[in-house]
Amino acid sequence: MDMDNQVAKVFAEVVLGKFNNESYKPTVNQYGPGILVVGIESPWFDGETVQAINEKWDEIGSPDLSTVFRWVYLGFRFGSENKAILWEFT
Repeated sequence: MDMDNQVAKVFAEVVLGKFNNESYKPTVNQYGPGILVVGIESPWFDGETVQAINEKWDEIGSPDLSTVFRWVYLGFRFGSENKAILWEFT
């Protein structure tokens, strides 16, 4: 498995784990869906990684996260800066 697909697999597992976390329910019930920032710690992170993440999400049926997360961001390092981009599936 190449690096992008490994990152995509872990990303999907992390997002679904957070989505299914019962401890979020009281907060979501009180305030509504929130924001999730998933840190991508890969020196190879680029557009192909995002494409692999999107393909993996399609592969697992594109679960609807909107009941828990209004937005999901991909957090990553670019040079010496921290960046975040909105993930298109939210």
